Amino acid sequence: MNKTDCSGLCSDWQNRVTKVTGSHSVGAADIKAGLQSGPVSACFVVYNDFFSYRSGVYSHVTGGVAGGHCIAIVGYDDAAGCWICKNSWGTGFGENGFFRIAYGQCSIESWAVVAADGIAESFWLNNRKVLGLWTIDQDRNAWAYLDGNIGWRRIAYDNDNIFMDTLTQLSAAKLAKRPVNVYEEMGVIKQTYVL
Repeated sequence: MNKTDCSGLCSDWQNRVTKVTGSHSVGAADIKAGLQSGPVSACFVVYNDFFSYRSGVYSHVTGGVAGGHCIAIVGYDDAAGCWICKNSWGTGFGENGFFRIAYGQCSIESWAVVAADGIAESFWLNNRKVLGLWTIDQDRNAWAYLDGNIGWRRIAYDNDNIFMDTLTQLSAAKLAKRPVNVYEEMGVIKQTYVL
C-alpha cells in the first residue's frame, strides 16, 4: 500500500503557487508512478450511492448519475484493487475524509492528470535590492537586476502604463537604495512596491 500525506499547507503557500498551463491524462501505471512525487488530481462520475459511502472499497451498485467530483488520489492498494483518495467534504465523510474506490470505477482513471505540459511560475520576491537597470531604445524593453541570487528579470511589457510605472518605481528604489517587493510571473516583473 502506498499513501501520500496531504496534511496541511505551507504557511507561505501563496508565495509558492505555480499555475499549470497545460496537462494531459495518463493511464493507471502512470498514476501510480506519479504518486511517488505526491497526490494526483482526478475527477470521477458520482452516482447517488456514493453519498452513503462509509468505508471499504467503493464500487457503483445502484442509483443514477448525480454529477462529477474532483478529488486527490493519494495512494493505491493493489491487493484490494483500489485507489486511496482524499475527499474535500471533511473528516466526517467516509474513512476520516478519505475513501477507497475500485480500479476502473466511475471513469476515475480517465480524468486523472499527472502530466503537466507547462507551468507558469508566479510568486512574490520580497525585500530585494535593485542592483541594476538596463533598457534599450525599443518599445517596452527594460530589465532589472535583483539581489539574493535572483538576477535579471524583465519588466512587464504588455501595457505602457504598467511598464512606465514599474520602471519608475524600480529606478526610484535603486536611486534611494530602498528594497522592493516584486511580483514575478514567468520571469517578468508584473508589480512592484517600494519599501
